Amino acid sequence: MRAEWRGSRDASTARSPRRLALFEHEYLVDLKREVWQMLSRNVADCLRNFFRLPLLAEVRRTEPSHWSIEHWSKVFDFEGTPVWIAPELRLLERAGRLTLVDWKTGASDPDATAFQLGCYALYAAEVQGVPPPRSTSSRPTCASRR
Repeated sequence: MRAEWRGSRDASTARSPRRLALFEHEYLVDLKREVWQMLSRNVADCLRNFFRLPLLAEVRRTEPSHWSIEHWSKVFDFEGTPVWIAPELRLLERAGRLTLVDWKTGASDPDATAFQLGCYALYAAEVQGVPPPRSTSSRPTCASRR
């Protein structure tokens, strides 16, 4: 993490087009050392929490050929309307269940979340060929983890 931070800092000062930089480095935002340290602790906490997720255990149990880390948004056509989605992880579990993971970094709007889940369900059915499971509930469920 420290090496990536230094690389970001150095890339922004050299304006290297081949390296990515943190927002603060790219736009020369002057932050105090204490703020950088707080951000560093937050990133470390987030990484620790990530590695404790039950989802990660499921990923590890699943053959690598059945999951992919998504780096770019996807677009598909639904009844003449392009729909853009950007899940971070696609996992086809042993039982044939498709899981799309979208990490949230802050508070979310319940209406926007429901709409987004609907778009992901359309993507699963239209593009991946995996219809949503039948359930007794008419509302999608969403687990929020921080």
